[in-house]
Amino acid sequence: MLRRTAPSLTALALTLIACEPGTVSMSVELRTDFVPGIEFVAVETWAEDGPGAHDEVAAFRSDDYATAPRRVAEIDGLAPNAERRITVRLLDADRAEVARRTVLVEHVRDRGVTVLLTRSCRDVTCGAGESCYAGRCQPEACETVGCVSECSVDADCLAAACASASCVAGACFLEPIAGACPAGTYCDAEDGCLPEPTARDAGVPPVDAGAGSDAGIDGGVDAGTDAGVDAGSAFRIAEFAGGVATWTEHLTTGDGPTGPIRAAFTSRAAEMAVVTDDRVHYLDGRTWQWVASAPRATVFPDLVGASIWDAVLVSGTNNLVFYGPDGAWELTWSPTTRSATFVAFTARADFGADWSDPDAAPWFSMYGVFSRPDDGEGWVTADPSTECPGHFSVGRNLVMVATDGFGPLVMNVSIYDVDCPFRFIEKTTSSMFAPFTRPGAPSVWDAEAMVYLRGSLVVFF
Repeated sequence: MLRRTAPSLTALALTLIACEPGTVSMSVELRTDFVPGIEFVAVETWAEDGPGAHDEVAAFRSDDYATAPRRVAEIDGLAPNAERRITVRLLDADRAEVARRTVLVEHVRDRGVTVLLTRSCRDVTCGAGESCYAGRCQPEACETVGCVSECSVDADCLAAACASASCVAGACFLEPIAGACPAGTYCDAEDGCLPEPTARDAGVPPVDAGAGSDAGIDGGVDAGTDAGVDAGSAFRIAEFAGGVATWTEHLTTGDGPTGPIRAAFTSRAAEMAVVTDDRVHYLDGRTWQWVASAPRATVFPDLVGASIWDAVLVSGTNNLVFYGPDGAWELTWSPTTRSATFVAFTARADFGADWSDPDAAPWFSMYGVFSRPDDGEGWVTADPSTECPGHFSVGRNLVMVATDGFGPLVMNVSIYDVDCPFRFIEKTTSSMFAPFTRPGAPSVWDAEAMVYLRGSLVVFF
């Protein structure tokens, strides 16, 4: 039997309603730093081994999930279980999953559980037996045997000016500051104050707007066009989203680059920085709108005159690396101010021994590099334990697409596992790398830059 949560009646319900003989009940509370009513409008909870044991509540703008846990489900009539799997999912207004977390708990008597679900798990897809915690895929039972933390003190976490950052149980928790944003806006704890969407607190699937509407999340896409090329621009953009079988080309709006693209990287949670010879342009990956730009020499004064191939922001960090024929430039990136602090330059001749590995990316010409939090999409075919004993799943990884310079030229894809730690674990040809085998894939030889953003691979070509 399942009970819907009614906040004003919760205490009375717990007092008056008893479980069936021989069964146990479970109450589930959620604490999250996603914004209710905007970033998610419903919370879905499942007790996996209980047939029909599912509950869903609407999330409203006025709800507070950040200050303290909020009850999202009460389920009873369950058989006692020494290891029960509880899954909590956040859903947006289109019923798309924003984030999820699964926990394993002992459930042999009536009890409650609090699930912590943080922004760093947005769009992270995990394999069987794993769930996202602290921005990466970890064993579902890691709370009882030890999760890998992304922070140890509050200072390890970064937030926009409108939010505060704290380290909660090893995970960065970003909480909006009341009154920090003007009317008509809300605090995106990573991107700052953003306009509130016109439709909020939906809680149910949206009504089909019918023919002629510009429905869906890709507000900058003209569905009636063929090639999807921006008028007057010298490049095209293709996106391969996880779980989708084909590539999609996108139009953009606003003032974007007019010259060759030299590099691109994830600048904010939903934004890409696109670097040309003289400017840095910022593209919103939700609306495909160019939202800002700045002189390249102002943002990256240490790269003036440098020849670069591409750049990458390492997942879960502020470590930004530019690669070029001469070597690698390391910087610290601030998403709040869109600024960089130079750390070091390492000449190619001084690279570490890992770059002598047979699986290492060749150093002739790099066509793209991007970073992922894990291998939730299953793009890596190698067994990481062969390179890293006891390391049975791919952790944070860099994907490098480069040629070897020997004829006939071959485009290679090398996988560098940051959490291995720091080892190349696979090298294959681009024609065998899963995303580039799917319908509509752009020619890798035409690629100018690559970015992994919110679960999607974006190629500028």
